[in-house]
Amino acid sequence: MEVEADWDATSLRVHVLDRGPGLSDDRLARAGYDFVSTKGETRGLGLALARAGIERLGGTLTVARRAGGGLSATLQWPRLDPT
Repeated sequence: MEVEADWDATSLRVHVLDRGPGLSDDRLARAGYDFVSTKGETRGLGLALARAGIERLGGTLTVARRAGGGLSATLQWPRLDPT
């Protein structure tokens, strides 16, 4: 797993990257919503809670496939004007 961060004049982004097996099209489309899990023994709330917290702060959570395999989760927040 890798974690990267970058920013520009308008936003801050944190990228969480892995090289795991990835997700099916159906699971990728539903990633980050309640009760969606790739593991049978879990409730599927981890990404949903993360998404809710990020959105509450005006941000977004995007999950996508990586070239070469794995996934990226990008957390993005607007930068605040310091004035």
